Amino acid sequence: MTAYQLIIAPAAKSDLKEIYQYGLRHWGQRRSKRYLSHLKNQFWMLTEQPLVGTECSDILQNIRSLTVESHTLFYRVTANKVEVIRVLHGRQDPNRYLK
Repeated sequence: MTAYQLIIAPAAKSDLKEIYQYGLRHWGQRRSKRYLSHLKNQFWMLTEQPLVGTECSDILQNIRSLTVESHTLFYRVTANKVEVIRVLHGRQDPNRYLK
């Protein structure tokens, strides 16, 4: 099976920066980097198993989600790409951020 190409949308990149900065302030650099690395490893896993997440068509068409610890990855799968569109904390309302 060929891996899908990974695309990280600008909004998801911004989410990752905010997650890192929050972690840095609250838990320190080492733990923040480790958490961010864990999230990014899940991005790469999606390129091998893109349908592992849950379909979220009630939120937005052709969107899937995967919960990773305190955050949820929202992504879109096309013929040969996985596009991570947002990385939201479990307390954030996806309807507000994905519409």
